[in-house]
Amino acid sequence: YTILTDLTKSLTLSTSIPWTCGVIWELVIEQVLALIIIVDQYTNFLKKTNDCMHEIYYSDLPARDPSINLEVYTIDADSNDIIKEIYE
Repeated sequence: YTILTDLTKSLTLSTSIPWTCGVIWELVIEQVLALIIIVDQYTNFLKKTNDCMHEIYYSDLPARDPSINLEVYTIDADSNDIIKEIYE
């Protein structure tokens, strides 16, 4: 997260260097600015996801309710039967 934030700060500073203000660099600078926006959005997504997972990990409540969508199968110990069950 911090590495990406530092990257966007560095790219932003790079776009303001005097020699990048020339006409030749306009398309490059536009693409760099677009990249900065994308990396910022991705960084925000990672931050939110990390915060959410951190909350779930340290919560006393289970992340899933085992009574919902729980299917239990009884499978014979013979490996051929197990393979048949999997591919049916």
